[in-house]
Amino acid sequence: VPLPPPQPSYNSNPISAPFPPPQPNYNYHLGEAPSQPTVYGTYQNTGHASEVGRVHFPSYKEKSLVEAYLLAISPFGVLGAHHFYLNRYYWGIIYFFTLGLLGCGYIIDWFRIPCLVRQANDKIRNPEKDQKTISDAYVMWFPLGLLGFHHYYLGNYALGVLYTCTLGLFGIGWIIDAFRMPCLVRSANERRNLAQVEKKSVCLALALGISPLGVLGAHHYYLNRPEWGLAYTFTGGLLGIGWVADWFRMPVLIKRANKVSSGERSNNVKTVDDAYILWFPFGLLGFHHFYLRRPVWGFVYFFTLGIVGLGWLIDICRIPWLVKETNLKIQAGQERRPLIVSSSTDQVKEIPTDSIAGTAYAQGYQNYNTDNQVATAPTSWQHPSTMGAFGQNYQQGGYEYPRNGSLQFSPPINNMQPPPYQREDPSHVYHQSDDLVKN
Repeated sequence: VPLPPPQPSYNSNPISAPFPPPQPNYNYHLGEAPSQPTVYGTYQNTGHASEVGRVHFPSYKEKSLVEAYLLAISPFGVLGAHHFYLNRYYWGIIYFFTLGLLGCGYIIDWFRIPCLVRQANDKIRNPEKDQKTISDAYVMWFPLGLLGFHHYYLGNYALGVLYTCTLGLFGIGWIIDAFRMPCLVRSANERRNLAQVEKKSVCLALALGISPLGVLGAHHYYLNRPEWGLAYTFTGGLLGIGWVADWFRMPVLIKRANKVSSGERSNNVKTVDDAYILWFPFGLLGFHHFYLRRPVWGFVYFFTLGIVGLGWLIDICRIPWLVKETNLKIQAGQERRPLIVSSSTDQVKEIPTDSIAGTAYAQGYQNYNTDNQVATAPTSWQHPSTMGAFGQNYQQGGYEYPRNGSLQFSPPINNMQPPPYQREDPSHVYHQSDDLVKN
């Protein structure tokens, strides 16, 4: 008969386990400790700043210079594939319909791909940073500046329409703009940074939308929807269908434009009505997929006529779901914010987030942190051995360091396994059970 396994001397009862012998208090201070715990992970937002040693967030998925070059040099670069890859959908659509700005922009991009990749990665880190650049303005100016493309890019829609109707003021204004382009770009960026909000006029938007200029997308240019304006310009108001539909939804478009101008609404939010207008009649070419930031599917539909029409018909039922999925991805990208803290000072900088979750670790042990509680670290650090616990068994989420000379206890945590206990030291026979007997 096999013998039973040996039992620990404290009868496997955690309450009878001995405390380790008390250690001398070295009175370590913040920044002087030999090894301060490092916390890895992300935390739920609790409305207040959390104090942690060092927080390491997963890096953002940045764009690759090699992949951008491959797309730009390939024949797909004429259709703006590299711009779609770099999340420059506005430029991708322009290249798609103008064959890379008649080939000129396609060739120029070979030399400025590193700059474009750097700008795209900067925008991924800081979505709010969206400034006009001189290089983009000059690429728009030549050769399609005669049609006012650079003015549309810079937000000068009135001048853009004037240049379109007069071929760049008969070429004179186009030549002058070559020398004053830096001033135009600077003025455009200053306008974007102004605090005051200019609301769009309902009467003017209706006048532009109902007039023949609406076929060319004049009302979309006025409402700061240049992508839609260009789509209407090159497709005749989506073959007139989008132009007529806009007569009935003009109040909604104006309301959205004013909310975007006042900052109450993001300009990146996609809507179901926009997607359906692009689905019919140009959904066979994948227009609605390009709008929903699905360029791969857009190209598939373009070369297969909506996967022989079947995918186009199926999309009529799943467009609301596609719009919701795209908006969730956009929202998730905007909510990611780094939490910057200092490991040697008490300075904590908090950038609130809505749904950031993760798992924290301290000294190689999982952080027992539940119910969205944020694990805290002390402002005045002492070695864990001064608390009567071994350093290798110390766990950030279960126990806290003393602050200001007083003991701080964490709230009880359900289903938390205790740390492994040391065997009883004969030289130290004090037990927790003695405490209970005395009480």
